[in-house]
Amino acid sequence: MVSDEAARWEKEGRLLIELAQTSGDGKGRVIDLACGNGFHARHLALEGFEVAGIELSRAMIRSGRALPGGKRVAWIEGDILEPRSRTCDLVLLLGNTLSLFKQPSEVATIFGNAAGVLVPNGALIVHIINYDFLKENPVRITRRGKVDNKDAVFEKRLEPTGHGAVIRLTLIVENGPKAKVEHGFQRLHEWPMPLLKETASALGFNFREEFGGLDRTPCSSSQSKDIVLVFQKTAG
Repeated sequence: MVSDEAARWEKEGRLLIELAQTSGDGKGRVIDLACGNGFHARHLALEGFEVAGIELSRAMIRSGRALPGGKRVAWIEGDILEPRSRTCDLVLLLGNTLSLFKQPSEVATIFGNAAGVLVPNGALIVHIINYDFLKENPVRITRRGKVDNKDAVFEKRLEPTGHGAVIRLTLIVENGPKAKVEHGFQRLHEWPMPLLKETASALGFNFREEFGGLDRTPCSSSQSKDIVLVFQKTAG
């Protein structure tokens, strides 16, 4: 059930490589917050950067360590709400991570922790769902593959709610005359861009760039599925 990582990295990697090369002291030290199995962390490590991945799930870390590039990542089991002492040039906050938190104080803590580990002129890149687009275009993705050598179908549905979205996951694994069905459910909270920019500014960041995806497509409230914000830590 693994997607084509090479094709995905070809699409998403150039911006991250450039930021890792040019941000902060230019030493290419990266921290990937709530990195899951470390897709971005692993591929940046394969590009030669010094990468640490922070992840709360021990199972995700175990999975990521076994994937290509996983042994080159410094895995840290922990909560991104906890401060860190490691110094870096670039902090990644990608995927739906920020939308898992509901309180403005939690967002401020995460941004503050990022500011605490970044050297002057270091960069924080934040990726969130464009909820304006999602409200008109609910997402349904179906993939077929293998789980434990058995045919399986994975379905992901992303549906808007009043102040965010819900993710509904279904995994169907063929098991002889009976199919094994598993369901998952997750709520996402919507964070308006003005609030994120205001929070970042209050914690020592300058707003730098805005894109409609990690592939640097222009940001459009009506057409972009995603929003990518790049902040730079002030030099003072």
